[in-house]
Amino acid sequence: MPTFAEFSSVVGTRFRARVTEAGDAVNFELTHATQNRAPANTGGKTPAYESFSLLFREAGQQAIPQGTYAFEHDRLGSFPMFIVPVSRESDAVIYQAVFNCLAQPTDSPR
Repeated sequence: MPTFAEFSSVVGTRFRARVTEAGDAVNFELTHATQNRAPANTGGKTPAYESFSLLFREAGQQAIPQGTYAFEHDRLGSFPMFIVPVSRESDAVIYQAVFNCLAQPTDSPR
């Protein structure tokens, strides 16, 4: 799964997601990547977490149900991501993905 730094480097670019079992795909634009405040360090007894949210815009009138979909991006590759429709604009639906995951040490390979 890409990190916050990786997602934030591709804000404004297109993602594709397979939204049906038949493989029908939808295009999303990543419009915002927001890092949430990290919890206070408790002296090394608690693992470090990375917490962030992403907002995607999809130019469609019908919202895709919340769920996990296979996303693809030219630079980030393929990965599953859970999205939720959170608002509607006149010509698009806005989706959010929220991440709370263990932070990867900077010296370990992915």
